[in-house]
Amino acid sequence: MPFPIRSNRNHNATPVSPDDQVAFVEGVTFSTLDEVYQAECKALDASFLLHEEYVISGEITAEDILSIEFLKDFHRFSFNEIYKWAGDLRKRDTNIGSDPSQIYVHTVEALGNVKYILEETETSLEEACMLVHWLLVSIHPFTDGNGRITRSYANLLLMSLTEDKRVFDWKLKDEYISALKVADKTMKMTDLLEITPTIPRLYFPDRAQMN
Repeated sequence: MPFPIRSNRNHNATPVSPDDQVAFVEGVTFSTLDEVYQAECKALDASFLLHEEYVISGEITAEDILSIEFLKDFHRFSFNEIYKWAGDLRKRDTNIGSDPSQIYVHTVEALGNVKYILEETETSLEEACMLVHWLLVSIHPFTDGNGRITRSYANLLLMSLTEDKRVFDWKLKDEYISALKVADKTMKMTDLLEITPTIPRLYFPDRAQMN
């Protein structure tokens, strides 16, 4: 399927912790991590389907997408019925990603660099779009959902740049994780591109994300 692969986290009947419960918007509660995960997937699916219609119609362009405002709005629209912090840049330290005080600057720089690459170099559209995904994963701009939102984001960008509205076919979970680690070491997208082909989105009849 031409959609963001699901997380490798073990989602099961583990109860949601009290600390996690306070992050949900008023009136929203979940009992288990699996319930949270399924709600996140459903919300992102719906958000992607709406945004792709705007890309297909030309109402959203590559220039629009390559802005931090669009990235934040896309995250907010996707998760604002679940999390209070949807669309907000990460404010706490994590074991991966940029220091919270540098997230805005690093994200703007990353998007600006990809825009320059698209406009001024002969880099392929696929490599540029994969690059923006990898850069954003490395920055880890949001509290949660970084992998999934940036895979969807890369798909929207690629759709906006291609006549047949191509998207990445994110299917191979284990291979994808391994290729990300290679990119972290080499700063090259070769392995990611090799295991993630692109396909024309408009000709794919099944619009559901893969589980």
